[in-house]
Amino acid sequence: MTSFIVICLGLYFLPTVVAHIRGHHQKVAIMLLNLFLGWSVIGWVAALVWAAMKPQPQQRGAIDPRG
Repeated sequence: MTSFIVICLGLYFLPTVVAHIRGHHQKVAIMLLNLFLGWSVIGWVAALVWAAMKPQPQQRGAIDPRG
């Protein structure tokens, strides 16, 4: 019975795990979406798609560091 619960929790938090493994820069937001809206199929799929997307590099400021 406990292994069933562990498997279900693992599947439920799969988007969070994918985001963490891929080093996604929005992994906290993906985890929160997964936690609060993952119970709905739409929220879970949205979190999984977001986690699987290629992370965009963070933009620095508008100041040119070369001078």
